[in-house]
Formats: sequence, structure tokens, C-alpha cells
Amino acid sequence: MSARQPRRGRRPGPESARAQILESARTQFSEVGYEKATIRAIATRAGVDPALVHHFFGTKNELLTASLVLPLDPDFVMAALDEHPGDEGRALVARVLQVWADPHVREGFTALLRSAVSHEQARTTLRAMLTDGLVRRLSDRIDSDQPELRAALVATQISGLALTRFVIGLEPVAQATDAQLVEAIGPTVQRYLTGDLTGAGAVA
Repeated sequence: MSARQPRRGRRPGPESARAQILESARTQFSEVGYEKATIRAIATRAGVDPALVHHFFGTKNELLTASLVLPLDPDFVMAALDEHPGDEGRALVARVLQVWADPHVREGFTALLRSAVSHEQARTTLRAMLTDGLVRRLSDRIDSDQPELRAALVATQISGLALTRFVIGLEPVAQATDAQLVEAIGPTVQRYLTGDLTGAGAVA
């Protein structure tokens, strides 16, 4: 009896199969990055024939692009600033960690970070997401000097936290509680938002 026989039976519908492939791709890109991920491995994880992956998405590059569309609402993240005036730094870090608690979002962002190391399309997507979803929106809300620089510095903290926590697994950051990270990183983000950037050790 063929090892493939247990997969026989009613095939999933087109939309179901497409969703399974996207979920499998996010997981694969998250675990090994773009270069090491293969259409065959993605299809196997999704339980479909590789030809179906090509049918829906064409090339691996096109599949990467489709899989990097994240279910993240920037307005929900930015609302934390309005809800906690005077303590926006902690509020912003807490809200981002809340969003990342969704495995779908966390896995998609991890896939994007890992793939951006070696793939130009992923770098472009990550840059656009940070620029449009965070830096521009944040700079419009900052009532201080150098709003673009301040917003970009916040982006370094957010993306750096994701990289060390989810991709590199740097301890003890990877195992720290959300509350610990909020208290440790929040004040730094607050300084970027409203503090003095001209003192010793600040960015010129």
C-alpha cells in the first residue's frame, strides 16, 4: 500500500487549499528563511501536490510576496499612544507585544525578518511595512523636534526586539515576560518619542 494513500479522500476546496499553502509557506519561511525553503517542502506541509502551489502562486518569489501580507492593523498599534498620554513608550511596547501574541502575526513577521536577510523582495516588504505602518504614522503624532528621526529610532527598537526574541532567540530576551520587556524597553522608546536626543551618546 502506498505511503500516500492516507491522504486520499475528499480534496480541500480551492480557497481552503490556498489558505493551507499560505500557512505552510509562512511557517517554512519563518523556520528556515527564503533561500532554504522549497516549494516541495511547503506543499508537503500543506498536504497538497507541488503543482497546486505553482497553480495558485507561480514562483517561490510570488509565494513569498503573498505570504508576507500580515493581518496587522497599524491603527490598533498607534491607538496605544492616545490611550496612555505621558507614558506612550511603555504603551507602544505593550501593544506591539500584544499583537505578536497572535501566532499568525508572529509567524508572519518572523518569516519576513528571516527572509529579509537574504531576499530583496522581503527586505522591500519589511522596509515598506516599517515605513508606512510605523515610521510615517508615528512621526505624524510626534510633537517634538526631528519627528522622522524619532519615529525611525522607535522602529529600530521594535524590529530589533522581534529579531532578537523570535529569530535569533537571544537569551534572556527570548524568555523574558512581556511585563519585563515593557519596563525595560518602554523608557527608551519614551525618550525617542519625547526626550532629549542631543545629549551624550545620542544620535547626532
